[in-house]
Amino acid sequence: MSFFSIISAEEIDYGSSPMNLKVIQGTGVEVIPDLNINVNSLNNGNKYFLNNGYGGITFKIDVIINKNDIFTTYRSESIPLTFSITNGVGSYLGGGVQISQIRTSVIDKLHEWITTMTPVYVVTDAIDIPNGRYIISKNSSRKQTYRENTVWTLEFTEFKGINITKYKNDNKYVDKAKKNYAKAKAKAKKAQSKKAKANNANKNKLKKCKLANLKYGLKKSNCVKYMQTVLYKKGYLTKKQVDGWFGPITKNALKKFQKKYQKKYKLKINGKVDKATLKALINV
Repeated sequence: MSFFSIISAEEIDYGSSPMNLKVIQGTGVEVIPDLNINVNSLNNGNKYFLNNGYGGITFKIDVIINKNDIFTTYRSESIPLTFSITNGVGSYLGGGVQISQIRTSVIDKLHEWITTMTPVYVVTDAIDIPNGRYIISKNSSRKQTYRENTVWTLEFTEFKGINITKYKNDNKYVDKAKKNYAKAKAKAKKAQSKKAKANNANKNKLKKCKLANLKYGLKKSNCVKYMQTVLYKKGYLTKKQVDGWFGPITKNALKKFQKKYQKKYKLKINGKVDKATLKALINV
């Protein structure tokens, strides 16, 4: 390449000339394109191809710098206006804007741009390096050629700023699944509420029953039916066995119930409904 120039946006604003770096001829320029592509598969068979990087390139270049190379910048400085009166006559003593010239060694200025990660504009005639903004991300090597000169290997990364991309979920199958789940959840909640109400209603009826209405051998007894419903809900009877007859099947089911809740309600395992057993049937 015949020229390679860089300058920061700040230096452009101050009217400074670009820094012209001497590229070592014959070493070539290593250009690394950004191809960091991530593929996301969706459940409908489609794919999203997402770029994980910034969409730019990285390149390395060797430049030779003389210790006496100078980069000249300019700064504007505001000087306050002063006013004085002498023998009744007023006069200005200066002020306004003053342009000052700052001479910095190329080595120091490059080091400043690297350590502060200052975006710089790159202008060159290299085919594979697009003109634009870059960050000097690395100075991976400094080779002393002889006393006056040094070779720096600079790595430039294309600067595009922060780019946040949001992807809308337009997968109709996912949306449909979410809606179906919400409907099923609402339906289950409603059924559970209905079941709880029915169970509470049955226990309220059982509360009104007397022990005489829950004796072994009774047939077609509503109170026995209320008791059997509790045993059915707890898994000790089948729905068909809720028939109002306090027979052997119901007695065995009641014994199992008493065994499970014996410690909690201090029950006797005898298959008979006493005050403690009735209280347990109502409260479980």
